[in-house]
Amino acid sequence: MGTQNTWMKLGLFIVLGFLMLGCGTQNFNEKSGVAGLSSETTTTTISSEGKTLSACSRDAVTGNDLEFNVAPYKEVNGMNNPNIVRVKIKSIPAIYQTQKLELRFYKWKASSAGDTYIESKPLEFRFEKMGATGTWDLISGQDSVYSKFNIEDVKKMGTFAKIDATSANSFYNNVSIRVYLNDPDMIYQVIRVSLQVPGASTAQEIRKEDALMPPFFADPNHYTAVKPAVLSALHPLKSQSSSFSQADYLNFTRDFCF
Repeated sequence: MGTQNTWMKLGLFIVLGFLMLGCGTQNFNEKSGVAGLSSETTTTTISSEGKTLSACSRDAVTGNDLEFNVAPYKEVNGMNNPNIVRVKIKSIPAIYQTQKLELRFYKWKASSAGDTYIESKPLEFRFEKMGATGTWDLISGQDSVYSKFNIEDVKKMGTFAKIDATSANSFYNNVSIRVYLNDPDMIYQVIRVSLQVPGASTAQEIRKEDALMPPFFADPNHYTAVKPAVLSALHPLKSQSSSFSQADYLNFTRDFCF
């Protein structure tokens, strides 16, 4: 009996040892450039290095006629899903409608040396609208997953979902877009909104804007210290003074949420 108890205790210690080892393992997230940020912990606002992480993001150039915000996608359990981001187009240029351009999304990344790579295949997406409970929900009955969307699609979706589609901007002001990244390792840092002529490749874009995908260091000074210039130029708070607190930077990025 004593021998049996000894073996049971030994087995228990071995199991506990593996559990402790797993808890001590750190993940490295290339998107944010911080250790200890895994898909299970992306709701945190503080990195393992004690630096504040962004809540949401926006395109790097303000005041243009193509503007959008980016937010993480939260599952029903409240945890962020790193394979999905949500995009809110705040403004889209008139040429999207007059020239019947296609809206597409792409992801791209940069190495520590500043070399960039854009995934040539456009990302797939679906539409959400504000539900009765005040949350963004997938449009009911929407079976299609899109990789491009033009003004004719806007009109059809407007009729189907009872959304004002008298203009492209009126439609996009009343929806958000769920974009599927297909990036389980979180190695891509940037999402691009692209307007193209029908059938065009990424080399034939008429307009494009880029935004960092959250989470990343909310303080642009911390971000610039670990990221190449091509990414630092996209930080939505890059023009902010260094005199702000970490709480200030976090609150600034919360303004981009929707």
